[in-house]
Amino acid sequence: MKMNNIFSKVANLLMYSGPNADEIITDAIKNGNYFELLKEQQTTVLKVYSTTAYDIKIVDNYWYNENGELIKQTILINNKEKVIFDKFKEAESMLLELERDLVVAS
Repeated sequence: MKMNNIFSKVANLLMYSGPNADEIITDAIKNGNYFELLKEQQTTVLKVYSTTAYDIKIVDNYWYNENGELIKQTILINNKEKVIFDKFKEAESMLLELERDLVVAS
């Protein structure tokens, strides 16, 4: 049962497309934030720059695949980057956990 549950979670994760770039750009404009779109090899990176009330600079980075699906999101605060979402790392982690469980069970 657990194996089917993990496969289902991985499938749902891989099908997740996240917020589209247009929505994020619209929010950035409404909030008066600067943004830029960078085209990389097979991805587009949307960067949204904002500042907190205490003048802390924040950069939200969104990576989209060629189909416009969100594949990764990070936030950069005070030159420290934190991964918020990474579709493929999360899927890999779930499958590795399943593999470890199967090895232990055998």
